[in-house]
Amino acid sequence: MKKLKKRDWYLVVAIINIIWFTLAVLWLNHGDHEVSSELIVGWFAAWTAELALLAGLTHGDRKYKTPNETEEGDEE
Repeated sequence: MKKLKKRDWYLVVAIINIIWFTLAVLWLNHGDHEVSSELIVGWFAAWTAELALLAGLTHGDRKYKTPNETEEGDEE
């Protein structure tokens, strides 16, 4: 089995945290408890930012070209 990189483990932890929080909020709402909307927004904003930063670090080295850009030296 391949050893996971540190950022892959972080991604797994982030996804698990998002899932368990979602399930906990759904369970509490089903049981007639109200979860603060500020808590929900803050939780998802924090984890979304973390995942976006992780994705930026992971794919930051790659250079993406638009369909209109051509390789150097190519003439149309």
